[in-house]
Amino acid sequence: MLAHIELDQNFSHYTNLDIISGRVVVKTPSSTNISSIVVKLEGESRTRLLPPPNPNGDRQRAQLEFHKILYKIQIVFPPPDVLEEKQSTIIAGKTTFTLPPGQHEYPFRFKFPFNNDCTASSSMNPTVSLFGGLNVDVARIPPKHVKGTLPPTLTGFPGEAEIRYYLKTTVNRPSLFKENARAYVPFNFCPIEPPRPPVTDAQVFARRRHEFFNSHAEKGPSKSRMKSFLGRDKSAQEAAAPKHPSIAIDMRLPEPAILTCARELPLRILIISTNGVKQSMSLQSLQVELISITVVRAHDISRTEQSSTIIASLSNIGTPINFPEGSDEAEIDSRMWHTQVLPNTIPPSFVACNISRSYEIVTRTCIKYESVGSQPQFITADLRLPVQVFSGVTPPKGLLEALNRAQPHARDSKSSERMPPLPTRRPVPKPSTTASQGASHSASHSLGGANGDAPPLYSEAPPSYEDAITHEVAETLEPEHGMRRDYAPPPAAEDPLLGRDEKS
Repeated sequence: MLAHIELDQNFSHYTNLDIISGRVVVKTPSSTNISSIVVKLEGESRTRLLPPPNPNGDRQRAQLEFHKILYKIQIVFPPPDVLEEKQSTIIAGKTTFTLPPGQHEYPFRFKFPFNNDCTASSSMNPTVSLFGGLNVDVARIPPKHVKGTLPPTLTGFPGEAEIRYYLKTTVNRPSLFKENARAYVPFNFCPIEPPRPPVTDAQVFARRRHEFFNSHAEKGPSKSRMKSFLGRDKSAQEAAAPKHPSIAIDMRLPEPAILTCARELPLRILIISTNGVKQSMSLQSLQVELISITVVRAHDISRTEQSSTIIASLSNIGTPINFPEGSDEAEIDSRMWHTQVLPNTIPPSFVACNISRSYEIVTRTCIKYESVGSQPQFITADLRLPVQVFSGVTPPKGLLEALNRAQPHARDSKSSERMPPLPTRRPVPKPSTTASQGASHSASHSLGGANGDAPPLYSEAPPSYEDAITHEVAETLEPEHGMRRDYAPPPAAEDPLLGRDEKS
């Protein structure tokens, strides 16, 4: 007997409120006794971390944490008409039905919820994984659960962390000596993005200042410098000394800083003259990259993984920096990175029970200054800003309407006590027109509204969706039909941690 699953949809990924449907196809070469056919829609988040050695140098046992974030079950056989006709027998204490030889199809249909289903009771059954030989790792009961929107599929950390979704069917047979037929179909999931805040003129920014100097004048003492040192002709030398640029390099994003998968980056990079000198500067190189920060937790052990995705990288540009007439700000041509979008392997930002993903955007700008009689000078400014990455899956209109209706109730609930305060918004300050007389190389990093404080890694998710979009509300909403981004994370590597170790 063979079994497999055929899906009605051919999506690159599913999202909240989607319908996933299909058929379980069972092929039997001869008459076969079965007790039931069950289809399950499941999602799970698994982590496995090794603790540091104890003081004696002995390596401790790995810690596993397992969360069942989605679990729906449907019995597709026996159907109601078979039960009514009572076409069954009792074998080994189980109600048994006889399938004639041939091919049999049983349809199923599931609707994805909005929030996860992770609770203490749903994740209590420990999973056992074998890691070579007789070594056995047992997942203990998770210490904490986060209620929130279903997280996206996450791969790339084999044996350490993974979030996966799949359909599984089991054809249960009454005999202990005959193996149950099973079929397994994994798929990708990408959640609906949260409602976007109203568009304003507020911006977040990172800034670095730099002052170029006279390279020849710094090499050694001269007669004029000696006279200046002795107090003679000081004012004349200051008047005759050429001025060199003093600049600030800015990276700006609209506030709040949100990047959207498969869309252009709303990024601006500006060169600002702080002393009025605007000549002899050129852009030599530019790099824009996205830093992914994944925090993995397994009980009392945590680990932070970082990776980088290059969005744009240009070298040997040599483009002069031209300031518009009457302005101290020159903006770098955004076409250098606007033609690039975030790759479809990037999941949106999320916080799950034992895994969280956040992002930072980093720009590296190299400016060259070259004046007559001076050696070329270069300044490379690395600027960094924390950002949110949205999925690009727009919330359906019915969901936004339901959220607006339920918001007063969400604010009155006790969960609203944990809602984080809104960030303080402030406009981008205009740089001072006078150059700093301190060190030649000065840098400052300012985050609008962030104050340099990082949010807690494992706090409760904001209650906007969790309290407002209940299971009953989600069941009444229709999925959104239209164009979607193509979310295609790398395939999960085969690993014993991710084996088929669940009980049917």
